Amino acid sequence: MPRQTGYDWVRNQELILFLDGLDEVPLSDRSACVTIINAFQQANPSEMVVCCRSKDYYDLQITLNFQAAVTIAPLNSTQINSYLASSDQNLTGLQALIRQDPAFAELAQSPLTLNLMALAYQAMGPSTLLHPDAAQRQQGLFESYIDRAFKRRGDTDGTQAQSIDRLIWLAKRLTDIGQTEFLIEQMQPSWLQSMRLRWRYGFILRLVIGGVVGMAVGLLSGVLNNNPESRFPGLIPGLSPGVMAGVTAGLFEGTLSGLLSGLLAGLLPRLKSPPWLGIFAGILFTLLGSLWQSLPNLSVWLNFDDHPLKLLDGMLFALVFGIVMGQLRRGTIEPVDTVKWSWVKFRQMAQLGGTYGFIGGVLILLLKQLSDSLRFDRLLCQDRNQVWLNALLDYQFCSNLQLSALDRGLGLAMLALFVGLTVGLILGFQRVSEVERRTRPNQGIWKSFYNGVRLMVIGGPLSFLLSWAIWKVYAATPTTLWWVHYGDINHPLDGLAFGWVVSLMVGLSTGLVGGEGSGLVCLQHLILRFILWQSGRMPWNYAQFLDQMSDRILLKKVGGGYIFMHRLLLDHLAQKPDGLGLRPRGKS
Repeated sequence: MPRQTGYDWVRNQELILFLDGLDEVPLSDRSACVTIINAFQQANPSEMVVCCRSKDYYDLQITLNFQAAVTIAPLNSTQINSYLASSDQNLTGLQALIRQDPAFAELAQSPLTLNLMALAYQAMGPSTLLHPDAAQRQQGLFESYIDRAFKRRGDTDGTQAQSIDRLIWLAKRLTDIGQTEFLIEQMQPSWLQSMRLRWRYGFILRLVIGGVVGMAVGLLSGVLNNNPESRFPGLIPGLSPGVMAGVTAGLFEGTLSGLLSGLLAGLLPRLKSPPWLGIFAGILFTLLGSLWQSLPNLSVWLNFDDHPLKLLDGMLFALVFGIVMGQLRRGTIEPVDTVKWSWVKFRQMAQLGGTYGFIGGVLILLLKQLSDSLRFDRLLCQDRNQVWLNALLDYQFCSNLQLSALDRGLGLAMLALFVGLTVGLILGFQRVSEVERRTRPNQGIWKSFYNGVRLMVIGGPLSFLLSWAIWKVYAATPTTLWWVHYGDINHPLDGLAFGWVVSLMVGLSTGLVGGEGSGLVCLQHLILRFILWQSGRMPWNYAQFLDQMSDRILLKKVGGGYIFMHRLLLDHLAQKPDGLGLRPRGKS
C-alpha cells in the first residue's frame, strides 16, 4: 500500500481504526504497544477502538488514553434462568445446580460456558458438572463439547482421536507465535518441533534445489562445451547432432551433479553461508564431472568429451547455486502476493552482473596471455584427441585466435552486456506489499506459484531473443565475440538451439528467485507440508480437514483463514499434552 495514501487517509480522518487482540501481543511487548498507540492517537485525530480481555488489560502497568471504555458485563441470574428456561430440553436440574453452587453460578455468567454447560448436561448428565475444582469443571465442559461435536457427525473413536491431536498441535503452534487466526501459508519451518524434522526439511529442500539448478546449469554448460564434431542423433529435427549431444550430456550430468551436490550440502549443515555453498557445489560439480567420465558405458552413450577438469561447468554451477541458496538465508516462508518490474532493481542487478561478466572476461584474456607467453598450448593442445579442458576453454587456448585490441575491448563490452542483461532480467522483479484480504485457503502460496510461472514465461522468451541475437553477432564476427564458442556458424539453427537452452535456464532461474523468491516460496512450503504430513501432524489436504473442523463448530472460517470457535477453546487445547494419538504416516 502506498505510504502517502495511508498517511492521507489518517490525516483526513477517513479511517476508523479497529485494533483487535491487544491481549494477543506478547506480554513483554504489550506495555510498549500501548505507549505507541497513545502516541499515535495524540498525534492523529482518527477515531480508534482497541479490544482486549479485561484481565490482561488490568494487568498492564500503563493504560490507554482514550475517551471511554466499554466492558462486556457478565450474564446476571435473570438472563441465565431465561436462557435455560427457553430451551426445548428439560434443564431444571442444571438450573438447580447453578442456584446451589456459587462457583458454578460464576462459571455460568459467560455465554460460552453457559452454552457448553447446557450441551454437556444434555449429553452426559449432571455428573460432568459436579467436579469440586472449578478449573477441572471447565475442562470437563470443553471435553464434553468436543466429544459431542464429533459424535454428532458420526466420527469413529480413531478418527476423533487423530483430529483432536491435530487440533492440539495447531493450538500449540498458534499459542507459540501469539496469534489466534491461522492461515495455511503462515506455517514456517520453525513449526517443526524436533531437530530430526528440521534437518529432514533442510535436507530435502537442498536436494530438490540442487536437482533443479543442476538441470538448468547442465543444459547451458552442455551447449557451451559442445564439440561440433561429436555425433549424436538429433532429438529435435533441424538441430545439429553436435548441439544435441551437448544438450543431452549437460542435462544428464547436470541433474546428477545437482542432486549429489544438494545431497552433500544437506548433510553438511555447517556450510550455512551461501557463498561457501556455491563454491562447494561448484567444486563438487567439477569433481563429479570427472568421475562421470570414468563410467565407460554412460560416457560412450552420451559421447562426453574427456576433460577431467570441467572448469566452466563448476563456475556456472557455483554462481547459480550460490544465488539460489542465498535466497534461503532468511529461513522463513514469505508468500509473494504481487510482483512488478522494477527498473531501479534491474539497473542494480544488471550492473552487478555486468561487473562479474567483465571480470570473468578479463580473467580469460589473462589466462590466454599467460598460456601464450609460457607456451602452454604445446602441452595442452599437442594431442587434440585427449582434450583435458572443456570445449570452450580448448577453443580459447588451442585455436590460435589472433585478437586485436579492438576485438578484446568489444568482446569484453559484449560479455558484460550479455551477463548484465541476463542477471538483470532474472532479478529485476520485486515483490510489492499490498493490503489484500485472504479469501481462499492457502491463497498466498497459490499466488506465489502463479507469480513464479508468470516470471518463467516472461524470462524464458526474452532470454531466448537475447541469446539468439548474441549468437547472430558471433556468427557474423567470431573474433569479436571471442568468449563464445558453440554450434556451427554455418548452421543457423544452432543459434536457435542455444537460445532455447539458455531460455530454459533463465526461465527456471527467474521462476525460482525472481520476484524475491516466488518459486522458492512454493518449494519451501510444499516440502514443509510434506514433512508435516509424513509426521502425522496434518493430512495432505489440510484445507479440507480445517473445513471439517469448521463444520463441527470447533473452528470458524474467516475469509481464507481459520480461528478456533472461542479463545477459551484454543487455550484449553493448547494446555493439553501433545501427540497422544498421533502416528506418522505408514505406521500403525
